[in-house]
Amino acid sequence: MACRPESVDPSVCCQDPVDRLELLPRGFDYAVQFTGIRSSHRPLSNQQYCHFSLNTAAGTHDISRTIQPSFRRPKINWRISLPTILLTGANRGIGLELVRQYVSDGWTVIATCRDPESASDLTAISGNITIRKLDVQQYDHISQLAAEIRETPIDVLFSNGAIGAPRDPDDSSVTFGDIDVPLLLDYFRTNTIGPIKLTEAFLPNVLASVQKKIVFMSSRGASLTERGNLPHHKPGGNYSYRVSKAALNAASRSLAFDLRPQGVTVLTLNPGWVRTRMGGDDADLSVSFSVENMRRIIHSSNLEETGSFFEYDGTALSW
Repeated sequence: MACRPESVDPSVCCQDPVDRLELLPRGFDYAVQFTGIRSSHRPLSNQQYCHFSLNTAAGTHDISRTIQPSFRRPKINWRISLPTILLTGANRGIGLELVRQYVSDGWTVIATCRDPESASDLTAISGNITIRKLDVQQYDHISQLAAEIRETPIDVLFSNGAIGAPRDPDDSSVTFGDIDVPLLLDYFRTNTIGPIKLTEAFLPNVLASVQKKIVFMSSRGASLTERGNLPHHKPGGNYSYRVSKAALNAASRSLAFDLRPQGVTVLTLNPGWVRTRMGGDDADLSVSFSVENMRRIIHSSNLEETGSFFEYDGTALSW
C-alpha cells in the first residue's frame, strides 16, 4: 500500500503511511476500509491530495483513486470488485478443484451444479464462494440465474459441466451400429447446447468485466485431426461423446469469431487424462496438476489467442 502525494512536498507522505486496510465481503464485492495517515506524519490540509493505490493478489484488478482528506486520520469506505469466475459442474472432479484453487487465490467464485445439497465436498469449501443450483439442460434455469446476478461482472465464464465418455468404450449405447438416439440427444443437450445457452445468458456479465474470458472444457477425443492417432482410440466407440464435444468445438470457434470485436477471449481446453471418477485411477494426471496448468493458460491468454484449442500443458491442438 502506498500513499503518493500529487501536489504536495514529498515529505508530507511517505511510503506506506496507511495504518490499516480491511477487505470486508459485501456480496460479490468488497468494502475496502482505509485508515491513515500515521500519526508520525504531518496531516494534509484540505487543499492537498493523496493517492492511494491497491494492487491485490495475482490476477485481480488494479484499483486506484484520488481522495481529499479533511482530517488527520481519514477513513474511507470504498467498494471494489475482485475477479469473478462462474463455472458449471463444480461438485466434483475438475470443477471442484477449479473452485478450490480460485477460492484459494482470492477470486469470487460462483459455483454451480445440479444438486448442491448432495455436493458435500463443494459446500465444505470456505471463502468468497456462492453455490447455485443449475442444470445446464434446463435452459430456463440458466436464464433465471443470469437475471438474478445481472449486475455481477464475470471475468471468466467456465463451461465445465458435461456428460463424460463411458468408462467402457464398447458400451453399446454409444457404439456405432447400435446408437441410442435419446442418449445421443442427451449428450448434445448437455455438452453442446448447454454451453451455448450459458454463453448467451451470461455474455452481458462477461462484457462488464475486466478480463472478458470464456472457457469451454473439451477433449482431445473431439479433435477431427487426432481421431485414431492416440493409442487408446478404438474403432466405433464413444460416438455420443465425441460428436457432442466436436460440435462444442465448432461452437467455440464461431463464438471466438463473433465476440472478438467486443474484446472477449474464447478458449477451448483439453484437461488431459485426469484421475477423476470419469478418467479412472489409471489416468496420467492428478486433478490439481491439470487444473494448475489450465489456469496458467487462462491467466496468460489474450485476445490474440481467442479461438484456440489448447492441451492442459499449453500445446496447441488441431481441431
